[in-house]
Amino acid sequence: MTRVWCGGFSKSQLIVKLAVEPTVIGVLWLTQLLVMFGVEGERKCAMIDDLTLARSLHILAVVIWIGGVYFVTFIVLPSLKATANGIARFEAIETLFARHAKIVVTLAGASGFYMLHKLDGWAWYGEPSQWWVFAMTALWLLFTIVLFVLEPLFLHAWFMRQAAEDPARTLAWARRFHLILTLLSLTTIAGAIYGVHG
Repeated sequence: MTRVWCGGFSKSQLIVKLAVEPTVIGVLWLTQLLVMFGVEGERKCAMIDDLTLARSLHILAVVIWIGGVYFVTFIVLPSLKATANGIARFEAIETLFARHAKIVVTLAGASGFYMLHKLDGWAWYGEPSQWWVFAMTALWLLFTIVLFVLEPLFLHAWFMRQAAEDPARTLAWARRFHLILTLLSLTTIAGAIYGVHG
């Protein structure tokens, strides 16, 4: 079903919305701004179907989600010293990122399952050549369980206890864990790109 995206917002209204929403929602306002006005800035009505919108939201969510994991793995963690202050900084950054991650992981899952439904792709789970669909779902499920179940129930408290006993060992564990997650994520993304376009 094709929908016309030519909402009632003016260009200046969308720019104001983008300025006051510098988070995930801001990215969505920017997307609408580009769809409505294009790069040249002339107002236009763009035809966008629901599958294209779902794919766009899915890609945006994955970029923010895995980009954040990459940043924590290769920039934040190596910059921290194995001290109580280093642990506190990591905890503050991770807590802040987790709020964003919960939103984009949910968005990635919702848009991904919506696309599977629209494309009638449920049978792909049983096809070895479509391994990347299973890998994307497994990765999403892993992050969902960590963010929404394990972290609030016990992982956070366990990490803080370990950090109080041995900050160096705890940071080394966090580095290894994030490195594994990042490598799994990048492999899955590369497989999905090849699977879709290869």
